[in-house]
Amino acid sequence: MLLPGLAGPPIRLPRPPANGDRLIDALVYEPLPYSSAVSDGATHCLVLRTRPDGVDVTGEPSFLEAMITKRFFLKKCGLRRIFARMRNQIHKLVYARQVIETNELSKRRGSDGGGASPHVLAVAMEPGSEEVTRLELDRKQIFEGVRRGFAAAYDVLVVGGKRGDGMRVAREVYPDAILDYDPAVIKGGYEEYLKMRTIK
Repeated sequence: MLLPGLAGPPIRLPRPPANGDRLIDALVYEPLPYSSAVSDGATHCLVLRTRPDGVDVTGEPSFLEAMITKRFFLKKCGLRRIFARMRNQIHKLVYARQVIETNELSKRRGSDGGGASPHVLAVAMEPGSEEVTRLELDRKQIFEGVRRGFAAAYDVLVVGGKRGDGMRVAREVYPDAILDYDPAVIKGGYEEYLKMRTIK
């Protein structure tokens, strides 16, 4: 991931598969890279989507997006073709198509996991689920987004009769106490924080 205009300039990797090509965020050409995995020989793909089902991913760019796109791709990097692609929102159309494709491929699975190869399973939150904005900084909002994502994955992947328990399990795995510690003050992560609470 190298979010254009925010995470630095394009980079070059000195080894295959890039072979010196400039690399930018996958959103430009392949927002959901399952087709690259299939091209490389993958027969089973788990596609974890961050946007809930039913969300319109083709919306118009905000003023900030348009400004960053022009400044970054055109003026700073001289990448005219990528600038034109982003300005014309081609990347969003590709994303929308890939959402539809992964949903359709997921429906092909039989109860035994059969169906035509490649086997693709898309995991996304339910329609209407609250989203975490791309530039969100509030720790609690991000934390709740992690819980919702975990719950969605749990409900799709769990075996047996525990489907629907995702949010309950998410609250056990990611308890509210995580928000009580400040990672900038307590070194060693959440496990260290739990030890400190136990000692008291």
